[in-house]
Amino acid sequence: MKKELHITRLTMLWRCGEQYYRRYVKGEIVPPGIALIVGSGTHKSVEENLKSKAEKKEMLPKDVVKDIARDYIEKNLLADNVLLNEEEKEKAFDVIKGEAKDTAVSLSELHYDKLAPKISPVAVEKPFSLEIEGEDEFTIAGKIDIIEKGRIRDTKTSSRKMPGQADKSLQLTMYALAENINEKKEIKKVCLDFLIKTKELSFETQESTRDKKDFDVLINRISNALKQLKAGIFPPTNPENWWCSPKFCGYFNTCKYVKNK
Repeated sequence: MKKELHITRLTMLWRCGEQYYRRYVKGEIVPPGIALIVGSGTHKSVEENLKSKAEKKEMLPKDVVKDIARDYIEKNLLADNVLLNEEEKEKAFDVIKGEAKDTAVSLSELHYDKLAPKISPVAVEKPFSLEIEGEDEFTIAGKIDIIEKGRIRDTKTSSRKMPGQADKSLQLTMYALAENINEKKEIKKVCLDFLIKTKELSFETQESTRDKKDFDVLINRISNALKQLKAGIFPPTNPENWWCSPKFCGYFNTCKYVKNK
């Protein structure tokens, strides 16, 4: 059976080979941070609401959507399975959990009120698989978050505005390529909806396009990644990159490529 390569794995490999090596080769699982859990809870509520809209042509009741986000945090944010930063360690865990629930529920409500009514999904969390010609070890697989007529869409949570991300997103490129190949549909439009976690919650929608040049770049990157994986070469990231820090990398304090105290 071929090993599945998801875009999240590929993105980690491209970001930092050592992080990929520790996580997927050595199997060292680092607990997620609060921001990731909040983002996943929000994403789950958005997913279930838009599935209802795609299948039943109506949104779920708002209270149900908020409960989905709240219940996800309650189930997944556990004291022995979360990575806390120094500031978070100063707080009681019940306070941390309460704040996380409030944030996830507020972001879910924001999406429900401002974005979901404008979205017309035809499929949500659609699985895909792409075979690579001549490749007998790996296959490309994943799930497309939101498909509208002629457009691929995704939702992200962020603590700040991130201009130009829709233009750069390899994830959206992958989704558009998969739909083009598997369904013989020409998907040119892509869209990112950002739910921004500032004191006053806000949102931003970024639109972009994809064409053959974008797909060629992605295919070249995947080809290079396969060579890395088969050769067992996992170069560390540049330590000047913002994600090379204890706040954004759970392997930072034990990384042999970092000068720690």
